[in-house]
Amino acid sequence: MVRRVDNASRKFNIKHLKDRSVFHLSSGEKQKVAFASVYAMSPKMFIIDEPSSNLDIASTFRLRALLQSLKEEGHTVIIAEHKLYYSRDLFDGVIYLDKGKIVNESEVKDMENLSLEELKRKGLCTFDLNKVKMRPNKILTDRDLKLTVNDLGFRYSKKGDLILKGINLELNADEIVALVGPNGSGKTTFVKVLSGLLKRTDGSIQVNGQIMNAKDRIKHSHLVMQEAEHQLFTERVDKELELASDKNVDHTKIVEETLSTLNLTNLKDRHLYSLLGGQKQRLAIAIVRNPDIIILDEPTSGMDGRSMSEFSDILRPLAIKGHIIIVVTHDYEFVTSACTRVILLNDGIIQADCPIDRMSKKLKNYFFPHSQIELKGARWKKVVEKTEYICNVDMNKLYEIHSVPSEGMALI
Repeated sequence: MVRRVDNASRKFNIKHLKDRSVFHLSSGEKQKVAFASVYAMSPKMFIIDEPSSNLDIASTFRLRALLQSLKEEGHTVIIAEHKLYYSRDLFDGVIYLDKGKIVNESEVKDMENLSLEELKRKGLCTFDLNKVKMRPNKILTDRDLKLTVNDLGFRYSKKGDLILKGINLELNADEIVALVGPNGSGKTTFVKVLSGLLKRTDGSIQVNGQIMNAKDRIKHSHLVMQEAEHQLFTERVDKELELASDKNVDHTKIVEETLSTLNLTNLKDRHLYSLLGGQKQRLAIAIVRNPDIIILDEPTSGMDGRSMSEFSDILRPLAIKGHIIIVVTHDYEFVTSACTRVILLNDGIIQADCPIDRMSKKLKNYFFPHSQIELKGARWKKVVEKTEYICNVDMNKLYEIHSVPSEGMALI
């Protein structure tokens, strides 16, 4: 058993997590640990439900290498998945399900040949991130609202390591900001400090020049967590909105307007636990009582392409109303369709910050560590060795991803 655990820890690159509390791990790190624990039991078949949903891009390509090795070891692998870009030349067959029925069975190449429009109609994400088009994202608002972060630091205990290290930022009401970075880089910790759920260790946070303590930040912001159902309390959608409404006013009109704005009108009689992930996220936003700052922690995790597109469309009206919107995400497709600015956080430090239409080299390297996919052999290895990849991806593994034959895996 000790040998199996050590082998799984090495294979999943989680040796550095062995002594950590699971309660202090990021969602992506928890996902790796869960997968590794199953691998340690050596099952003949792996049935994996959306294994990439909480993973950063580097970890997603490590996942690909792991899936490839499982095939080579003789395991059967069945994956239910929405992200498709890492699956090129990996899966042997694709089963397309809709409303509980098998609609189509095909080879991967047949799906890869579908246009972006056809993929969108099917609710699928793209196979090729290079084909993703950026939407014009200029936002105009009359509200003058500014969030300023000065030399922000945070540690979980007095003797603990700094998780956030001297962060300086200025965010405005005419922006939808994507906060990206590798798993465990401090993104969720940062937004919890911003929203007042954690007290800062160093520095200051200001709204329109006024310094905000933790209680003030709670009043001015709302954080929608990854598990949105933890913030919902009633049985029906409309009842949840009524609960959040001001008791001194007639909430009927407000509820109807909110349902319409967030495209939830046809779901108002539904039980909360019958909602999909994206619908729960929208409802969690709907119950917000008009905060200055709306923070969404990985809202598109587990969403299909159609749901992601619909979710992108609801953020723009919120920004036009004058909210500052911060979105923690790994999804490049979502970033290009919804956001106006991208901030890269790694190891508690901001390493890049730029408008979405003028991405820096570091951000391009973050989103496209696989951008030289067409190169083979020594030429590929040479390019990889010269590539600056700020998330510390194991370049040998990245090379192996594209240098092995592919056979024996199904994607659903």
